[in-house]
Amino acid sequence: MTAWTQYFGLIELGTGDNFYANGAQFSTSDRVVIDAVLHLGATAHVHDGASSSASNPSLAPTLVQSATGGNIPAGTTVYYEYTFVNAIGLETAPSSISSITTPAAIASPSAPTVTPTTGTGTLPLGSYQYKLTNYQTISTQETLASSATVSILTAEGENVLTWTNTAGTGGVNIYQLAPGGSQFLWLTSVAYGTTTYTDNGGTGVNCNRSTPISNTTNTQNEVALTLQSPPAGFTTNLYRTYSSGLWGGSQIATGVSGTTYTDTGTSALGYTPPTTSRIPSDPPKIILTGGANVTGVLPTSMVAAFPFIVTFAFPGLVAEENGLSVWVSPFTACTVVNVRASLGVGSTPAARNVVVDVTKGPAISGNPPTFTSIFGGATPVYPFVPVGEEIGATQAPPGTVTLAAGDALAVNILQNGGGATPTDEYLTVHIYLLVTP
Repeated sequence: MTAWTQYFGLIELGTGDNFYANGAQFSTSDRVVIDAVLHLGATAHVHDGASSSASNPSLAPTLVQSATGGNIPAGTTVYYEYTFVNAIGLETAPSSISSITTPAAIASPSAPTVTPTTGTGTLPLGSYQYKLTNYQTISTQETLASSATVSILTAEGENVLTWTNTAGTGGVNIYQLAPGGSQFLWLTSVAYGTTTYTDNGGTGVNCNRSTPISNTTNTQNEVALTLQSPPAGFTTNLYRTYSSGLWGGSQIATGVSGTTYTDTGTSALGYTPPTTSRIPSDPPKIILTGGANVTGVLPTSMVAAFPFIVTFAFPGLVAEENGLSVWVSPFTACTVVNVRASLGVGSTPAARNVVVDVTKGPAISGNPPTFTSIFGGATPVYPFVPVGEEIGATQAPPGTVTLAAGDALAVNILQNGGGATPTDEYLTVHIYLLVTP
């Protein structure tokens, strides 16, 4: 018995399997799959995250049954699934399964009541038997026959038949077994609504038509399928089974290009759907997990952004001043994350907070260029070192502050620690950035 390998669906032949099993895929499609895998592994091997693989169908087929044609049996549950297939015949895994049940066959009628009457009609004396079938739209779409009713004419006469109509039928067929006959032969058809018939010998039987050997009502069924549209360059293969879970040799159509298909009950083509996608895909992107997958260092040009700290240092006692030193950005782009002020070890403001401001200036334009506070606004909150503390909290600008190459930053000291004997000295202001080289 054939099976498939786990990853690429290559055919595995079991003991005694023929090389031509499952459409000779062992010697044909398998070679195509192997060639595609070798191509990806040897000459087209990249880890860019792109993929040549089509996604498996995500929608189960939508099914609508009709009795306008086809030959799908009555009272049968039919199961469908489909795959996408590329130009060289490789398939995805199948869609989810949908099923639909066709209407059940119409039941056979009860045996008729037959009343013999002599003195009228031309039937010869003897023993007669009658059976009925229900028919659907034409008389040959009929049920199996009812049980027989016997009527004995003691002289020339006629037989009067009565019955009960079955709802949903087109009428009944009447079959007669004449005295000395060997089989029931069709006598006539009576449309729904009439429940009596007189066999007076005026109508002859059809010697070429006897009671049916199978119920042919509700057997003209077909199923319309609506499918998910295949990806560009792909078509669709369809599979049908009448036994849940048994898909061997169930393919009914290949290369379907649209989103609709009507199954009239056509014979299966003998191919089996794959259990997993048989379409090779490109390798995934490399995921960097603590260096477990790679070694080495990425070039700076490949780093999207990295942290960077600009430091302004003011030795000695803190004095109020405006931007005496300037830092000019050499990077393509920067974003200011936050700012923190701190004093030297053992140094704290004596009477009031030490407050600083960071200003931004454009690339060289004017002499000197105009600098603007990054903490501006109606009620700005500036970085500061609290009284009695050595290190202040980080303070983010109220909005996004970006710098282009050549833009500059400077620090203003807005307020020192005051006091009769100042104790604040060795001020340092750190500006934290994310930069793009």
